[in-house]
Amino acid sequence: MNHGGRARSHVYRTIGTVHAAVASSVMTLGWVVLALIPGRAEIAGYVCAPLFAAWTWPAWRMGVRVDTEGVKVTGYLVTKRVYWRDVERFAVLPAGPYPYVGHLIRTGGRRPIVIMGISTGRGKTEKHRLEAQRPIDELNEQLVRWQAQETT
Repeated sequence: MNHGGRARSHVYRTIGTVHAAVASSVMTLGWVVLALIPGRAEIAGYVCAPLFAAWTWPAWRMGVRVDTEGVKVTGYLVTKRVYWRDVERFAVLPAGPYPYVGHLIRTGGRRPIVIMGISTGRGKTEKHRLEAQRPIDELNEQLVRWQAQETT
């Protein structure tokens, strides 16, 4: 399947998700440095550095990965595999207090999967909506390509 010229490792997510991962990485580095400096903060560094490192790894992985068989939706704790035949569409819908969050809508009326890697803050502006809509549109294009390939 052609992935629109993108490398296989492309992850569909919003820029806010990337910013959160970068911020977490910087904080982890800060706590590591603090742990290396002798004194009272050393203990805090020993405690906080591993905690931030444990949060940073999933933050970098969150989003949607596409391959020839379907998609992998990676959240903070869980990754769900969905085959193309089970994907009806992708949409931007509210989730909790967040107005613009990606969702994988499954066929057969099964419960949608929330895509936390495609989300914005609580702001309800057109800028926020478009930020979440761009990767959703790209994922819907991937779905259309798969559907076209299946019918030929």
